[in-house]
Formats: sequence, C-alpha cells, structure tokens
Amino acid sequence: DEGYNVQAGYFVVPKRLEVALRIAEYDPRADRDDDTRSETGLALGYFWNKHNHKLQMDYREIEDEARDAKDKELRLQYQVIV
Repeated sequence: DEGYNVQAGYFVVPKRLEVALRIAEYDPRADRDDDTRSETGLALGYFWNKHNHKLQMDYREIEDEARDAKDKELRLQYQVIV
C-alpha cells in the first residue's frame, strides 16, 4: 500500500568498482499496524564490460514486523549477457 526505496551508488574505481547503499520500507496494509517491512543494505559491483559482464555482491538486513523477525541476507551473482 505504501513504501519507499532509496538507493545511491558511487564508482570508487571509475567504470569498474561500484559501492552502493540502499534503504527501503514497505507497508503492505496502511490500515493495519505492525506489518511494516524495512531493509538496509550495502552492495559492491565489479564491471568488466558494463552490465554485460559483472560480479555483484550485496548484503542486507530485513526487519519484518508482521513476523517479528530480523533476517540477514548475503547474495553473490555473476552476470554474463551475450
């Protein structure tokens, strides 16, 4: 029902190594209390050929009020587009 997503990145090494930060919040039902889901995260990306050939890693912490849970997630992805 309501939410926001803010993400910003910066190339530490131009056109090669990017660092990004993200914050987001989502409230699926505005008429119900205690069901908000929020997320904070950090990402790293290394680019060999723009987005066609890259290695990407991100870490995020997710807080889900509906489940009364805090989860941590680490993802690693290698992308090749031909």
